[in-house]
Amino acid sequence: MGGPGLDNLKKLLVANNRYADWCTFGVFVGLLVEYTVLLFPKWKDLHRWEKLFTLIAAIAIAGGVWGEYHFGSAAADAAIEVENISEQKVAEAQLEASEAQRDAKASDLARVQLEAKLLKLRKTLEPRRLTGEQKEILRKVLESEPTPVAILSRMFDSEAADFAGDLASALNAAHWKSVEFPTWTESKYGVFVGALADTKAPQIELLSHALEKAGVHNRIITISGDEINDAAPHFQSHVLCLLVGKKPPLLKDAR
Repeated sequence: MGGPGLDNLKKLLVANNRYADWCTFGVFVGLLVEYTVLLFPKWKDLHRWEKLFTLIAAIAIAGGVWGEYHFGSAAADAAIEVENISEQKVAEAQLEASEAQRDAKASDLARVQLEAKLLKLRKTLEPRRLTGEQKEILRKVLESEPTPVAILSRMFDSEAADFAGDLASALNAAHWKSVEFPTWTESKYGVFVGALADTKAPQIELLSHALEKAGVHNRIITISGDEINDAAPHFQSHVLCLLVGKKPPLLKDAR
């Protein structure tokens, strides 16, 4: 705080104050010598009242010179001290302002992070639905390969059934012939593209890719064993299936 210019002024003030003290001391010595030289030869010739007033005047002059020296030095020292205190207060105020600004930035960052978490939480808690943009992506990717598909959603799960309905609508717009069955008895989380082991079709990969591109995470599965009976009607050979399970639980990083 202050810079080189202010520091030089302080040094100059201290030096001039020291010179002023010596000058005052010189005046005091000069007056003392002057009184001694001028009055000593005439002291015996002076009347009593002249001697009294001369002593009073000498004391007053000496007191004035001493007071100028003492109080002038005290005032200069006080001025320097006031300047130092002022600089310290200004530095403290700047530090507090800097800390307040840093706290404000930290608070803004925390608020932005909290808003992002709340947005992620809100999206996680909302029912799954397809946006118009997602439906358009599915249409563009799939319309060149129209394929029959069975869309099964978890039984007694209205959220899964609604999402399956959105998927069916998007696939129908891409000329895929979809049939919905809200009769899947599995309790798996998420969306799956599957078929029996004897069903090998490129449309399985195509449908999975289209869903991922539209932002619908999914997994490809092979339906086998007792899983074949986990829907009504049962899973059939050479039938492509899109399975909509339970809505995935709240992710840890969204909390």
